[in-house]
Amino acid sequence: MPGPATSPTTQTPLTPRLTALAFAVNTGFAGLIVLFAVCCGVAHGIALTNDGVRTQGTVVGFVSNRSCRSAEVGFRDRNGTYHQFNDDCPTSRKGGEKVPVVYVPSQPTVAAVDGEVWNTVVLLGLVALGLLGACVALLIKAWRARPSGS
Repeated sequence: MPGPATSPTTQTPLTPRLTALAFAVNTGFAGLIVLFAVCCGVAHGIALTNDGVRTQGTVVGFVSNRSCRSAEVGFRDRNGTYHQFNDDCPTSRKGGEKVPVVYVPSQPTVAAVDGEVWNTVVLLGLVALGLLGACVALLIKAWRARPSGS
């Protein structure tokens, strides 16, 4: 026969309101993180659009992680100095493939495949809108939920 619990704990039951609020906070936080990434991407895109110089690059390799495989692109700047950057995930590019590159002359590490600068920004923007929209919907659900006992 089991004895009484040595350290009784009281737990507040999760009401629909608390559950919706918890999900809203988590979803909103994730949305804000993605929105920050969008802002960084916009700054990157503006720098490339305003100050970018176009040149030819070559896919020299690939970098893989759990979620995608990105192309590693090499190019030479105006001075003939060689630089490399990782293209956005995922890629269907092949090794040795020639790609148009845009880079900022004062910071050649700020580079991207020309014509694809805004793809990731738009995608992340849509994800951020979805997360923040879900956050608002969950807050409305929490606001409409009746407190227990009423």
